[in-house]
Amino acid sequence: MSGQRQLWQDRAKGVGIVLVVFGHVLRGLMAAGIAPDAAWTRALDYTLYTFHMPLFFLLAGLNAERSLRRGAAGFLRDKLHTIVWPYFLWSFVQGIVQIKMAGLVNGAFTSDVFRTILYEPIAQFWFLYGLMVCHIGFVVLGRSRALLLAGAVVAVAASPFAPFYPGKYLFNFGFYVCGVVLSARLAQWGAARDGRDGAWLFLALAGFAGAVWAAHATGYDYASPAAIPAAAFGIAATLIACKTMGGAFGRVFATVGAMSMTIYILHIMAGAGARVVMMRLGVPHDPFVYLVVATFVGVAAPMVAHMALARMGWLATLGLAPARRPAPRLAGQGA
Repeated sequence: MSGQRQLWQDRAKGVGIVLVVFGHVLRGLMAAGIAPDAAWTRALDYTLYTFHMPLFFLLAGLNAERSLRRGAAGFLRDKLHTIVWPYFLWSFVQGIVQIKMAGLVNGAFTSDVFRTILYEPIAQFWFLYGLMVCHIGFVVLGRSRALLLAGAVVAVAASPFAPFYPGKYLFNFGFYVCGVVLSARLAQWGAARDGRDGAWLFLALAGFAGAVWAAHATGYDYASPAAIPAAAFGIAATLIACKTMGGAFGRVFATVGAMSMTIYILHIMAGAGARVVMMRLGVPHDPFVYLVVATFVGVAAPMVAHMALARMGWLATLGLAPARRPAPRLAGQGA
């Protein structure tokens, strides 16, 4: 993978994870009664959720084919460390924190959640569960491009009729497969500057606005096939913006994107913690102030934790980075 290709992907992860944190903070403020359950908050929530998680599934698909070249066993073994292990570890950590903070955080948590995580994820950890489902689907279907595409079409078409969580996995499998199929083309696209990028960005944003309005106005769920045009335009606008982004903004979002796994794992505890502290300190319930501060803390605190854990060499142990592979032995080296 070229450095240029990796850079725009990191920027896209950075933009995506900031939107994820913002969306979860907004929902937390609405549940706490700080942000109103009004038309504008519902429209903002709908707009974000049409595309920010499909974006991450597409980005995951971009590198899946290259990773699978090591073989299915090695591919799945790596995913056990980077997806399954952090899923269980951090589900327990966050679950315990939320149980201990009962009465201060939104929602009621009991130890019952630990008995259901094999099939019903806790909060944001549904993404890790769904991502593992997509990787397994790719291993099973990926040797045939036609079979992979057919599987994606069937999965997306079946998603409205499935229970909540299987439905989300089926729906997002389509975006994961798009990432697999488009990986080679996007690698070339991401490395080449194009003077028409500004025009393409404008068209993507215009298409996104129109598609979101059409889906929202007709009452379709943001994770329904009817919202796919909105997701596609939103993802396209994000990727184009990240391809052309430079300067300080580009460096900041690339840095955030490189730590996106840690941010995703820890942001609920950080953002909700910031909201609770502000409420306990008597900060006036201004939705804008709470949105800005809790979103900032939800991104920045996990980044600080990431850097501290990296310095201590604990990232891989905690499932926040790939395990290091042993260096290959040179010919003649002893065992």
